[in-house]
Amino acid sequence: MRSFLKKYDLPYTNFMIKNIFSIKILLIFVGIFSQTLVQAQQRTESFPENQKEFLNQFYDFMTQSKTQVMEDLFKDFDIAVKKQIITPENLEIIRQTCNKFIELKLPANPYFKSYIECMLVIKNKPQHAANFKAWHDILYEIISDIQNRKFATLEDYIAFSKGFFELNAFRTSPGSHSWLTGKDRYQMKYENKDLTITFDDLDLTCIRKNDSIVISNTKGVLKPFELVWKGQGGKVDWRRNDVKDVFAELDSYNIDLKKNQYDAENVLITYPALFPGLKIKGKLTDKVVVENKATEGSYPRFESYDKILDIKDIGGGIIYRGGFRLEGTSVYGSGDKNNKAQIWIKNSANKTVYTGSAETFIIRKGERVAADRVKSAIYFGEDSVYHLSLNLKFNIKEKEMTLERGSKGNDRSPIFDTYHNVDISADKIKWYIDKDSIVIGEKSIAFAKSRDEVVFESTKYYDEIDYRRIQSIATSNPLTNLKVASISNGRSMDVETAAKAIDPKFSLNNIQSLLYEMIAKGFVNYDPESGMVDIRDKVIHYADASQKKVDYETISILSKTLDNNAEWNLKTGNINVFGVDKVEFSRYQRVALKPAGDKLMLKKNRNMDFGGKIFAGFSTFL
Repeated sequence: MRSFLKKYDLPYTNFMIKNIFSIKILLIFVGIFSQTLVQAQQRTESFPENQKEFLNQFYDFMTQSKTQVMEDLFKDFDIAVKKQIITPENLEIIRQTCNKFIELKLPANPYFKSYIECMLVIKNKPQHAANFKAWHDILYEIISDIQNRKFATLEDYIAFSKGFFELNAFRTSPGSHSWLTGKDRYQMKYENKDLTITFDDLDLTCIRKNDSIVISNTKGVLKPFELVWKGQGGKVDWRRNDVKDVFAELDSYNIDLKKNQYDAENVLITYPALFPGLKIKGKLTDKVVVENKATEGSYPRFESYDKILDIKDIGGGIIYRGGFRLEGTSVYGSGDKNNKAQIWIKNSANKTVYTGSAETFIIRKGERVAADRVKSAIYFGEDSVYHLSLNLKFNIKEKEMTLERGSKGNDRSPIFDTYHNVDISADKIKWYIDKDSIVIGEKSIAFAKSRDEVVFESTKYYDEIDYRRIQSIATSNPLTNLKVASISNGRSMDVETAAKAIDPKFSLNNIQSLLYEMIAKGFVNYDPESGMVDIRDKVIHYADASQKKVDYETISILSKTLDNNAEWNLKTGNINVFGVDKVEFSRYQRVALKPAGDKLMLKKNRNMDFGGKIFAGFSTFL
């Protein structure tokens, strides 16, 4: 060593000697360890047939890492052998399998470990133990298909099997959802590198925390490697929502087990309270939901294919026709834009007093019906009060109807009254349909400071100031232009055509604010979804009145009060209007009335009864 250092002119120190000595010792240990590994590999080229020798050698192989988990696993395995939970016949199959693993040069951890864990589970579950041999037959086929040391299928098979045998799980994931079955009769098959498990009868359950969904008495084929269940038949009920006697019968369906929901087509639902003696065909969706207030309790969901179904026993004299949708405990009458759902309400004399159509009605039998944007009509003899888009609430027990205008688009247009020939700008109408009056503009709450306003405007009303305001600084008036456009395009036209009619340089973006003003004034209707504008009679009237081609009126009754604005007596047809300060008949000729007590009576065709004063020019009449 000294000569070696001297030859290369290296300093000779005790430090160098100590480090060289340490390296020598390290090399000796590496050699010993390598030799031990080689000997271990030599000992495990195959396991002997003698079961005692196999167990001894298997112990050495499994515990060579000296980790506690492997020591404990072998201990559990050894106990199962001694108690003959694993029989000698089973042990021979296990030995042969271990030799196949050795041929593949698989390490003890994770492959042998996962395999033994799986065997302990299957032998401790009597319902699965009968499939011990069949399970191994499939395992051998999978091993024979392995090429280029690609072990994914082997790993998937063992991992799936452990959960399947231990938990009856098709798929399980900590922190997520699990698909489970309570039945244990099945046939496993491996063909063309595809594993299938066939069940002739089972209850399939998906659970997540405190929620669960169940398909009972179903059958089908599980494809574990694809995590897909192909089901046939079965029953889904609404017991998790405390709804009795409602259930759906499934046809064929597929479930992606990675998801916590599924869809099923051609389902037949039985709902005796709404459809006695009938089964309704449609689509079912079910899902486990956790900590989501927006969707909790809204599953299972069903929607009928048929959009012309009749429900005649909702209560309160209501007849419904349209599609049917069920979300948890909530029943919806459903339609679409072109085929809306409809309701008819009859009074105690069995006379239809109201009809409404909408895309969706919320129905609670015996309790209430509600919907937004309902095309509504209240009937009074041969006349009606109607509106294209009102929000409806009907209390079935009290037979109380509330109709309210919304805040957008067609919601803001007036309510049209053909009996009195007025347009009513009111936000709310309330009616107990078996009583003799309708309240227009409900009494304000006690702490309200502002008074509610309701306007009754003649259908022949014309105001030059309004006409000019709509024109603004344009060279021609939009109302006159729309009248001209309606002659060549008809009363219904797309919004871009309407925009070009107002001004050739305009598009929807240019007329949007004007469009909604004209809606609120009752000149047009506009459907943003279809993009169609409907020209109402009022456009034609204003265009003609501006050129003195037709007679017109300036009758506009403003009610402003904290009490009910008006009450319509259904026996006489007369409307008592309250909170009326004055009514102008001619602004230019100074003709007006001031009713006594701020109230007047509106009769058929805008006739009026009132007490008070009439002003004509500079004259006053009592």
